[in-house]
Amino acid sequence: MRSARLTDVTDSLPAAVFQMKRAADGEVSFPYIGGDRRLFPALRIGGAAVSSLAAPWTLPPEDTARLEAVLDATTDADSTISLDFRIGRDTPARWLQFHAVPRPEADGGTLWSGYWSDTTQEHARARTGAGA
Repeated sequence: MRSARLTDVTDSLPAAVFQMKRAADGEVSFPYIGGDRRLFPALRIGGAAVSSLAAPWTLPPEDTARLEAVLDATTDADSTISLDFRIGRDTPARWLQFHAVPRPEADGGTLWSGYWSDTTQEHARARTGAGA
């Protein structure tokens, strides 16, 4: 019942909630992803683990470097990640806003719990306003 309630609540959000695990060897997986399925149809959203990012999740190299640097710098619970980055191969790219709080794991990995939302329209409005 508890899991069904959580799914019902997260499915109604205009965002996705997640737990992202980075193992001690650097491998990234998603033990949990839930939320607005329309935002991320390429991912298998639900309680099942997602062990790798699908092709639509390809990040441009400069955004990959920024995300990895932030993940490297935030490994304790006193840190919070708040970062916008581009995803996909579409032109223009889609933007995600990523918020997460890390927790060190006993096995040497880190588990982040957080949410992301699509901020593509906000970035488009900002570009339009900047060009005016």
